[in-house]
Amino acid sequence: MGERIPARPGLVALRVTLVVAGYYALVSGMHDCGPRLHYLSVLGLSGIEPCVVPRIGFSLLQVLFALAAVLWALQKAVPYSAWAATGLFVLIESLRQETSHYSDHQPYTVTMVLVLLCAWYQIERRAIRIAASERRLAEALVLPRWVPALAIFYLALTYTLSGVDKLVHSGPSWADGTALRMWLVHSGAAERSTLGGWIAASPRVAFLLQTTTLAVETLALLATRTRITSVLLGVTLIGMHLATWHLFSVHFFGNMVLCAVFLVWYPLRRPRA
Repeated sequence: MGERIPARPGLVALRVTLVVAGYYALVSGMHDCGPRLHYLSVLGLSGIEPCVVPRIGFSLLQVLFALAAVLWALQKAVPYSAWAATGLFVLIESLRQETSHYSDHQPYTVTMVLVLLCAWYQIERRAIRIAASERRLAEALVLPRWVPALAIFYLALTYTLSGVDKLVHSGPSWADGTALRMWLVHSGAAERSTLGGWIAASPRVAFLLQTTTLAVETLALLATRTRITSVLLGVTLIGMHLATWHLFSVHFFGNMVLCAVFLVWYPLRRPRA
């Protein structure tokens, strides 16, 4: 399976991801069914009508997810608890998406990283079972290099595609600062926030911030090639998300945590080649 690193970084990444997944899965219920312009998940394409699922059924799914996630975090009944937690999380988020009139894509990155971690446990299932029977599970859970590598690649790719999409649909003019100043004014952030008011009043600052955002997003994938640029990328993306949270109340909590784990903490902890 290639070069491997000690177990603890893998267990930390797993448990942090499960906590974030729990935040998304458990803090709220299904949305009210309403008109949708398109399907938002695989569940919608299946032909199943999510609105027929009773609220009590959704709550039961949440309880089952919480149980499976705890078992997985404690390394009990693996890999079955990993399958259950991942599958239930995807089902819960699909039901939430399909009963919403807008695309709430904040849990998407958490979903994909959870699937990746589940794949790790599936691939290593034989070693895990043997180690568990011999009470040496930690030895079997040394983290294959491909797990964090794929997580880093996936996270960076999502940002790069976001930047490329902006360039394709709007061109470099997306970064001229006009859109940011309009968002600040129309959302009320320019009035309720000192930072928002300062940005809205300065075309030059708005231009600089949007240009930086476009550059960071577009070059994210390239920035993961070295330890230093990966850490700088992670810190910058976290700062951008915190600013968006403060100004527009759009909180990509999952992205911030995953960036902190895979783009900052893991590269800093990883042994030098």
